[in-house]
Amino acid sequence: MLSRWRFPTLPRQFQISLRSTYTDQRTGGQTTQAQKVVPLFEFNGTFPAMSPELFQIYRLARIKAINISMEVINTSSVPLTATLCCLPLTIAQGVTDPRNISSIPGSLTRQVGISTGMSRSHLTKTFVGEKELGQSALSGKEYSQTFSEALLPAVETDLPAIYSGVISTVNSASWTGVINYVYTWHIEFTEYTTGLTGSHDPSESEKMAAKYRYLLANSK
Repeated sequence: MLSRWRFPTLPRQFQISLRSTYTDQRTGGQTTQAQKVVPLFEFNGTFPAMSPELFQIYRLARIKAINISMEVINTSSVPLTATLCCLPLTIAQGVTDPRNISSIPGSLTRQVGISTGMSRSHLTKTFVGEKELGQSALSGKEYSQTFSEALLPAVETDLPAIYSGVISTVNSASWTGVINYVYTWHIEFTEYTTGLTGSHDPSESEKMAAKYRYLLANSK
């Protein structure tokens, strides 16, 4: 046991949960879906809070699981259908109607009644990468990214992604609403950066940080 003035060294492997939030407002009236697709193994240029700072300490990050909490508020006079599902990225990006995938095993679907001031529904589900992939992480298919790679769009289109979508339950009916997303990312950081183990070019870190700030400012 360490005394009060002795502290542990920086761990070589750091596991933590971090959050990101997003609000999607659909106020103009539409007949098409509102969707959001988040890859389960790649950052896709989107970061939870504090992860860019941790990339300054650790070289690699591995997304182990993502929990999504989705609140759907109906402000229209027609009922809504909301669905969560994990699909290969290329398939998730091609979904045009959440009602079409509501029967897929593992999916979660809720109905939201017409607007009464309290017409809302919550959907919450945790997607574990190893489980969704259907094989052990020891198989080598688990995906790690550096900060430079995490800034880029997802490239592994066959890996799982979280699809979330909302649409009017009535065919071709116009709808409005607000969707609040809260994502909790369970991430494992490994390997110290070169800044801790050798020569380090601060200009490269500043370039990455500037790009991250740009992406953050234009993410809405």
